[in-house]
This record gives sequence, C-alpha cells and structure tokens, in this order.
Amino acid sequence: MVSGRSALILAVMNGHMSMCDFLIRRGVDINATDIYGNTALMIAAEKNCVDLCQTLIEKEADINAKGRNGGTALIIASLNGNTEICQMLIEKGADFSLIYNDDWKDDKWAGKNYKFQYEN
Repeated sequence: MVSGRSALILAVMNGHMSMCDFLIRRGVDINATDIYGNTALMIAAEKNCVDLCQTLIEKEADINAKGRNGGTALIIASLNGNTEICQMLIEKGADFSLIYNDDWKDDKWAGKNYKFQYEN
C-alpha cells in the first residue's frame, strides 16, 4: 500500500484499465479500502469510469459498501450525475435504503441533486 491506497485503488484512480485487469486476475482484494474507507468501485464511480465500474461489478465488488462518511457507489455516481453507472448499480441490486451520514437515503440524494431520476 502506498499512502493508504492499494495498488488496485491507485490503478483505478489513474484510469489504468489494463493494470486493474491484471491486479484482479492476480487475486487482489477487490473490496480493499483506502484510508477514507473508499473501495475501488467507489473511486471508479467518482471518476465516472463506466468500464471500470462494469469490470469491478462483474468481479463481484461489494456494490453496497459504505465509505467512512457513509457514501456508497450509488450515492457517488448520483452526485456526479452519471446515470449510466447509477443504472448499472441499480440493475445489480444496489440498496436504496442505505443511509448517508446526514440521514439522506440514496434515492433522496439522487432526487435532491436533480442529476438522476429513478422510477420504481
């Protein structure tokens, strides 16, 4: 780990898809967190990396993992206005009932920010 970040998280942060694939094939912990409690999937969602999110989800990343501040990949993607990642997470079963630190739910974050709409 460098600066509290795993090799996979650093690869995601820098958008290195081939390195991510290599590390995943080598068996790294796909759900390892950085010093802030963020997983590789959360960081990929923050950086709007659709392909990386897809790969991480396919490799069984925890789509409902919560960072230290309570944020999930769905909240992060919603706040960034990335409907494609939001839809991907929802289709894979992302939990709308998880609470963010200020008691907003994922679905309220999405609606509050007018960046993502989800119809039940």
